Amino acid sequence: LFAVYTTKSPAATTNALTKFGKHLVISSKAAAAIHMLSFGTWFGTVFYTTFIAGITMFKNLPRRTFGSLQSKLFPLYFKLCTGMIALQI
Repeated sequence: LFAVYTTKSPAATTNALTKFGKHLVISSKAAAAIHMLSFGTWFGTVFYTTFIAGITMFKNLPRRTFGSLQSKLFPLYFKLCTGMIALQI
């Protein structure tokens, strides 16, 4: 288990990770960096898959090939997006 506690104490801001009982404490700067990186990864993935890769594949591949490719790509796409959203929460 881990918990994110944002604090302004000097001890917590000098180290990105500290231990507080059973919980792992992440500084507010580290939590903000993790949030922004996961949001950027999620947003970039959604934008690229929806507006660039999806449309390009739809227009240029035969229907059967497009369906086969989508059946392989979308489970990975949804797992990545789920992981990034979980990090943001």
